[in-house]
Amino acid sequence: MTVIGGIDLGNLTDYLFFFADGSTDANWQGATKGFVGDVAVDGIQASEGTSGSVPYAGTISTNDATLGAWQDIVDQNDPPEVDPAQAFASTNNGALITGLESDLANAFTQINALTANPGDLPAPFDTNFDGTIQSLDGLDTQNGTDEVFVLDITSNFSGISTQISITGDAGDVFIFRWDTDGDPSNGYQGQVKFQSGGAIVPGGGLVPSNFINVAGDINASGGGSTPPPPYPQGPRFDDGTGSSIVNGSDFSGGGFFTGYWLTTGDPTNGETQSLSNGIFVGGWYTTTTKFSMTSGTSGVYVSPNEATLTNPNIDVEKEVSNDNGTTWFDADDPPGPNVVQGTAPQFRFTVTNTGNVTLTNVVVSDDVFGQIATIPSLAPGESQQFIQVGTWVLGQQVNTATATGDFDGQTVSDTDPAHWVGVEAPTAAIDVEKEVSPDNGATWFDADNPPGPDVVNPTNPQFRFTVTNTGNVTLTNVEVTDDVFGQIATIPSLAPGASQQFIVNGTWAQGQQVNTATATGDFDGQTVSDTDPAYWVGVEAQVPAIDVEKEVSNDNGTTWFDADNPPGPDVVQGTNPQFRFTVTNTGNVTLSNVQITDDVSGLIATIPSLAPGASQQFIVNGTWALGQQVNTATTTGDFDGATVSDTDPAHWVGVEAPTPDIDVVKEVSPDNGTNWFDADNPPGPEVVNPTNPQFRFTVTNTGNVTLTNVEVTDDVFGQIATIPSLAPGASQQFIVNGTWASGQQVNTATATGEFDGQTVSDTDPAHWVGVEEAVPSIDVVKEVSPDNGATWFDADNPPGPNVINPTNPQFRFTVINTGNVTLSNVQVTDDVFGLIAVIPSLAAGASQQFIQVGTWAPGQQMNTATATGEFDGQTVTDTDPANWFGADIAIDIVKEVSVDNGATWIDANTSPGPTLPEGVTPQFRYTVTNTGNVSLTNLTLEDSNLGNIPIPAGNDPLDPGQSFSVIAP
Repeated sequence: MTVIGGIDLGNLTDYLFFFADGSTDANWQGATKGFVGDVAVDGIQASEGTSGSVPYAGTISTNDATLGAWQDIVDQNDPPEVDPAQAFASTNNGALITGLESDLANAFTQINALTANPGDLPAPFDTNFDGTIQSLDGLDTQNGTDEVFVLDITSNFSGISTQISITGDAGDVFIFRWDTDGDPSNGYQGQVKFQSGGAIVPGGGLVPSNFINVAGDINASGGGSTPPPPYPQGPRFDDGTGSSIVNGSDFSGGGFFTGYWLTTGDPTNGETQSLSNGIFVGGWYTTTTKFSMTSGTSGVYVSPNEATLTNPNIDVEKEVSNDNGTTWFDADDPPGPNVVQGTAPQFRFTVTNTGNVTLTNVVVSDDVFGQIATIPSLAPGESQQFIQVGTWVLGQQVNTATATGDFDGQTVSDTDPAHWVGVEAPTAAIDVEKEVSPDNGATWFDADNPPGPDVVNPTNPQFRFTVTNTGNVTLTNVEVTDDVFGQIATIPSLAPGASQQFIVNGTWAQGQQVNTATATGDFDGQTVSDTDPAYWVGVEAQVPAIDVEKEVSNDNGTTWFDADNPPGPDVVQGTNPQFRFTVTNTGNVTLSNVQITDDVSGLIATIPSLAPGASQQFIVNGTWALGQQVNTATTTGDFDGATVSDTDPAHWVGVEAPTPDIDVVKEVSPDNGTNWFDADNPPGPEVVNPTNPQFRFTVTNTGNVTLTNVEVTDDVFGQIATIPSLAPGASQQFIVNGTWASGQQVNTATATGEFDGQTVSDTDPAHWVGVEEAVPSIDVVKEVSPDNGATWFDADNPPGPNVINPTNPQFRFTVINTGNVTLSNVQVTDDVFGLIAVIPSLAAGASQQFIQVGTWAPGQQMNTATATGEFDGQTVTDTDPANWFGADIAIDIVKEVSVDNGATWIDANTSPGPTLPEGVTPQFRYTVTNTGNVSLTNLTLEDSNLGNIPIPAGNDPLDPGQSFSVIAP
């Protein structure tokens, strides 16, 4: 709980922001500088929104299960994006939010109840002693006494762009109520706006937490400059005075809200203007329903307690020196510097407090040397160094330093390795190895002594030169040469242990050969060298090889076919095939025990010896067999314990005597090729108009010989196709479009083909029936008669004929089958009379009539007839209305008399009527009314005594309900 100037602010001052409502829009976005301090929000009511990057350090608490869009702010400032983490989320804090809402409401109640009390202010600020202050800049209340000032600021705060300096004692408290009418009871009127560097700048013993501000709406804009230190300079740890938060940056002008600000939003709608470049130095606690902190808006939490945000951290750097401390290497990665034998490595440990709090019990240790140092206390930014002498060891080495430090029960640590290599005194040495390959690099021989490997002609030898620095110093100007090939390579620099290889192609030569490689290298004016020979023998190759060719003859040896692939030649029944075997020594050595065999005929021949290039032939008679045949010959020969072999097949086809034959199939399609019918017999498929039939001709060679000049014709279409050649079993198809015709139809296809002067043929008919498309349809005509059937009207549209009361209308129903198929279960109905008739069957074009008497009714009338019929599961229907008008013809006349020149009128329907004074002429008034529902024409008005009475103009015709009056004489 925090009490400032007698005002109990509860736990509000633990937070940078508290938003009690924000139900319309709680938009926190675009902070280019950043925020430091805890934030609390009634997330159940608030509609959290954000966008862009918002550097933030602190914890956001809510009573909701999530932070909504504000979770993005936490995620941006959490690992792995930020290390260490500086932002955290805390959800489901119902009691916390309820308590803060209560604290804010209590604070408003306490402050609103205060009486303006400027206290003992120096002139000109205390001229009225009524708590109304017109200017604050330069106010100085230092007098060594703690005082509380309650000031109503009523004007000149809608655009504060100057820095208002207020100086006071450390215990002074300023409570500013920003209200244009100075009456908190009706809400805080007016908008407080700081802009262009405008701010309240505390001086003397004052800090931002000495100020409490209460307002309605607030606003800000950028520009100007930031108030000078010790005014907080940016979003930093330690109350804005320590190191900047990650991604944050110092202020650069704007509108500064100093101290604790309690606001309600605009008193009319509860909203707060969009804040641009508004800087909060203290805290903002509000019940506003809408706010938006946009570009440049930032904030730092400044409480009565220092160091509210801590960041303990430590760093250790371990360096190694190879020259007794003259040069230091931060060798985090291997290999690190060389340390020459005879020189001990030195290690420098630098430990730094990289956090913002003082660390205690700082310990520096090493995995080789153990504990290096203990530092009781290390301030932020402070460093200490320690040097440790090590012991030389040969080869790659690594030592790792560790630093730890404590703060408030927490231990932070860091490690850093140092790599180095212990090397012996410099020794320059080189080695060259020359190897020879007889098989194009598959195998290598280090043939330092004769004879070396055989290199068989025509393979050329290959030579591989491997030069290696076998010393412990880098060699320069390394040269590799050969006494046959000359210069092989130059290597500018070759590190200890490094090697390079080079391959050179030689030229085959017969007999014993030798080549010698030389490698030289320089170090510090010294040249080292090495040589290595490579022996080899050039020899000719011994290549045993054999070939067999098997051929087949279908004409008793006149013609031979090397038929390696099927089908091979045809061998006609009655002639046996003959086979010719030719075996050849295709190698360069004599073969022995040469044998020729066949998988059908068995052993063909044995040749004791066959010289290189020599060949022999053998002919064997076979036996005819029907169909595809294959025989395979195999030959083998021996040389020096090795056997070589070869195989060769011979394919042939046993065929019967030639039988030419042909077949043609003609099919018809009634549905554009979807279905085909081999309609050899009538009637064939129906082809519905307007679909044209299609015909498919399939011609097949059903014989066993190839046919030539194959012709396909049709008795309707003529020539269909010519096929130059058609092999046995082969077929071709052709599709021709026909023309629809009504009734039974037939077309006949003919196919012919030729073989060896003989013509074969075949025919095939296709039957079909041309039929019209089935179109079921129905029509109903309903007519009305106003005169008992004398006259009929097809009154599809109103009004139709007049039917004069009391004549009843008559209706005539005519149902017609307008399709081309017979309809069944024909029904005629009416929406007034119901079912009129059922016709079991109605032929195409047939019709029937039915008459129904209706009942007269006044005014516009309409009845609708419906006819339905069925065909093949389909129902067709038609409707027709009949309109008529029930006419009621009626007229009324009222005759009145006046005996006082029209002053009074008497409807004297019975005697004696009025008395007529002597000398007065009676007047008569006639009132005519159309009491029917149709207009009346040709009106006449007659009086039994006065004769014809003229009709006033404009009353003929006389519409229903219309009336007129006329007076006579």
